[in-house]
Amino acid sequence: MRTYTRNGRSYLDLGVINGTRVRLSASKYFKLVQRTSILEQQVKRPIRLEPAVEEYLQRCTYGRENRYGKPKSKSQAETDARVLRHLTRDLENKLVHNVSNSELRAFLALRGAEVNKHVGRVPSVATINRETAVLTSFFSFMVREEHCVKSPAVGLKQRKENNLRTQWVASPDELVRWRAQLHGTPLDVFDTLVRTAMRLGECLNLKRDDYDPFNKTLHLANPKEQRAADIPASKHVQEIIERRLGGEWLFARACGRPYKTCGIRRILYRARDKAQIRRFTVHDLRRTAATHMLRNGVNVRVIQAVLRHQSLETTMRYLGVGQGSLREAVDAIDEIGLERRHKMPTTAVGAAVTTPSSETYASRPPGF
Repeated sequence: MRTYTRNGRSYLDLGVINGTRVRLSASKYFKLVQRTSILEQQVKRPIRLEPAVEEYLQRCTYGRENRYGKPKSKSQAETDARVLRHLTRDLENKLVHNVSNSELRAFLALRGAEVNKHVGRVPSVATINRETAVLTSFFSFMVREEHCVKSPAVGLKQRKENNLRTQWVASPDELVRWRAQLHGTPLDVFDTLVRTAMRLGECLNLKRDDYDPFNKTLHLANPKEQRAADIPASKHVQEIIERRLGGEWLFARACGRPYKTCGIRRILYRARDKAQIRRFTVHDLRRTAATHMLRNGVNVRVIQAVLRHQSLETTMRYLGVGQGSLREAVDAIDEIGLERRHKMPTTAVGAAVTTPSSETYASRPPGF
């Protein structure tokens, strides 16, 4: 840094920062220093980003309260760790109270353009919204712990998602073709997922004692919602469960140990590719079950109870609207009973066009 004078005013040359030479007048420089010192004095516990992330992950881990005051699920804790470690990689050795809103926006923009090597595409809008929620929760925690005065995540808005997607709904023919490529335990898992609308992890964690033969229900002790639930089993699912009551786990391998979610998911995807079906995910079976319940006349409130969603808005996002449903809705308008529009008489080229008489207009319904 060097100082120089021009036209009777003192300036400071701060050098080249990010490819740009920065020069400030002495008065602006001292105001900036004074403002920074005041901000640092307000921060009672200044801390760098790396130890702050470790503190957050230890105190807000699986089973602890999330930002809504409810127990955090395992998937939420894994998402927190992944997003915050990406943040510390991009903002290395940065003090928490020095992180700006523009830096967080740039971080989310880079995350949205970064191609995932496992799936070969950029993250979806829902993924970026979840990462935005993680940043908001993290910096709110930093404010409560007096590591910063104001959260830099204020103003980060959720992106608008497309709630009318239909590509996740599998047709009955696709389900039959997918099912034909499975056998043994994976086949039983597939049938249970489709007929109970459970999540894959909940299905694989079922034990022999979780089945109630009197009420014909499956007890979920630790679902994603952190509330125990009883799932009614259909006749086909009852036959599957009663056939597999020999071991401790209902869906176990030949050695007696339960399947891991990654292992059974790999088997299901391999069978899906053999059946030449679109790239449905295992969780899309849950959405497919919800959509087929709606098409069979089940009330939306009942579907919400089956899926165990807290809000009806989440349930509505699981219900797919295909072109067949839209066609049925439009065809239903024909049942109103309106008469069809009369065709105008066609005349030859150059012939005089005759106008309908008043009696013709009187015979037509209003509006035509």
